[in-house]
Amino acid sequence: MKKVKVKKSWLYRSDLRLDASYHLSDGVNTKRIIAELCPYPNVSLKEETSELFKGDIHKRVYVKFPENGVMFYTASDLFKSDLNSGKYLSKKYSPHLKELELKKDWILVTRSGTLGKVFYTTSDYEGKIGTDDLLRIKPAQRNIKKGYLYAFLSSKYGYGLLTQSSYGGVVKHIEPHHIEDIDVPVLPKKCQSQIDDLITEATNLRVQANKLLTKAQNYFDEMLYGKRSKKISTIHIKKISELKLFQSRLDASFNIYKKELDNIIENCGIPYFRLSNYLERVFIPNRGKRVYVEKGLKYLSTSDLSTFNPTRIEKFLSLKMVGVETLRVKKNWILVARSGQEILGSTFFVGENLDSLGVNEHALRVLVDEDISPYVYAFLSSKFGKQYLRSGIFGSAILTINDDFIKELIIPDFDDTTKIIITDLVIKSTQLFDLSMNKENQAIDIVEKEIESWQE
Repeated sequence: MKKVKVKKSWLYRSDLRLDASYHLSDGVNTKRIIAELCPYPNVSLKEETSELFKGDIHKRVYVKFPENGVMFYTASDLFKSDLNSGKYLSKKYSPHLKELELKKDWILVTRSGTLGKVFYTTSDYEGKIGTDDLLRIKPAQRNIKKGYLYAFLSSKYGYGLLTQSSYGGVVKHIEPHHIEDIDVPVLPKKCQSQIDDLITEATNLRVQANKLLTKAQNYFDEMLYGKRSKKISTIHIKKISELKLFQSRLDASFNIYKKELDNIIENCGIPYFRLSNYLERVFIPNRGKRVYVEKGLKYLSTSDLSTFNPTRIEKFLSLKMVGVETLRVKKNWILVARSGQEILGSTFFVGENLDSLGVNEHALRVLVDEDISPYVYAFLSSKFGKQYLRSGIFGSAILTINDDFIKELIIPDFDDTTKIIITDLVIKSTQLFDLSMNKENQAIDIVEKEIESWQE
């Protein structure tokens, strides 16, 4: 149970509010800490921004092909490690695109639905289009460095301040004027520089990691994508004997779509191999009641996995829970999102930072020989690979990929030299992603420990 003694001055400053939920909220508590305990001067967020605004709401006209549009990010898309949102707004028919264009070194804050999530734009997002559900902050760097401002707003204290003034019923919102008066402590220059350097390093590492991973995936996409016709045949004749080869499936999406993609791989000009040749095991972990605790096995969902820094998720499962060990993943495992909507078919590679963490049952565990695991991941995580995985979807309300389907996949078999190049790209990319997470976590931890030191 949380409790606090309310001073008379607090009541005056809160317009005589008497509800405990307000006085015990993280945002209000952080405001008190900064106002009463901070040993440094403060500046408002408005003073430290050259511009603070949201994009205009407008009609979105989507197009299928990249050459006809500009990549569009929803709020949730931004926080995914995958740079390709798969969404494009028409250059010709979408108004106000310029007003929603993103620039490097901005700080974005989600302002609708899941509030207060903070994102730092790198060069990868320059010129792309961001949803109007994002507050745009252009750091002015008058008294505080942009990296420090991002780390402060990303901390648990910043989150409380950002979400304190939300409004609305079912769907909560925040507006620019709700956050412009947030006080930011002006830490000593040496401390700010340390934090800013860490955030700069983290974002640069993420850009490098994305480039390496994209390069590895492009080996497959450039070879396979151009050979796929834009129009899939709507008629395909199957023999009864063929249907029995795979669970007697009769659905057209499998028998047409999967067959077409198989044909592309089989006729791409290089050999191919069956994943089952290198498969040690593919399985779905324990499905049961989850017992959450304050300390235990860190637990991630497939949505958490898709974010650029899942290590900041603070959910834990009891180590005494039945079947908890089946949820633990290991380094070099490949995880495939087996249910959901957009995330279905997304693939994740377990590096150092995810090693031995818990992941929910919606991620298929695909265990292949360690030497070839990065190569297989590069294929499955490519644009073509994700479509290939999604060709095995079944179900209606809840779409699903079955573990048996994974065993039937075929994979292009490049020559040994190219395989080594692709494998090295994935390994190096994974290491850089891990290092990027560590640098960002270190910066945010410095901010949080500094504020905690004032309360001792």
